[in-house]
Amino acid sequence: MLLSLHDPSDLLWLDERIVREPKAKQRDRYRVVRLALEGQETLAIAGVVARSRKFVQAWVYRYRDYGRESLVPIRQPGRKPKLPPDQHERLKQRLDAGPRPEDKVCTLRGRDIRRIGSTPTTTTCYMPPTPPWPASTPTESKPFARVITSRLRINQDAYYIFYG
Repeated sequence: MLLSLHDPSDLLWLDERIVREPKAKQRDRYRVVRLALEGQETLAIAGVVARSRKFVQAWVYRYRDYGRESLVPIRQPGRKPKLPPDQHERLKQRLDAGPRPEDKVCTLRGRDIRRIGSTPTTTTCYMPPTPPWPASTPTESKPFARVITSRLRINQDAYYIFYG
């Protein structure tokens, strides 16, 4: 692959970047260009870095057309936060205040918080807490226990059928 240097200092710059780059994909980009500058062929470079022919060509052509600045990664913006910035302080105050008696929970967890609505004028509020077990007395827990024990018996019978 015929490729010429944009700047005489590019070889040293690439060597330094290859040694110092912690991310393998970015390091392979530098290595691809370095090997192409040495005159190696596309398929040979792809074999050395264990990448596709298209990967090799894309980064070599990028260097050829735009220089070494085009090899430096660009910071990606990421996902926008769901909570508007003007409501961050209000949420912090509410979390620092702790649970209220009407929350019916002893601590506030991440799943207790949910943003309602889609307009910026709506407020952040809390999801209704997970209800406590309905079985607060032994008489209320009998239907639940009956269902569980019947399921256990079914599983036990199935176990003996299959495994003797």
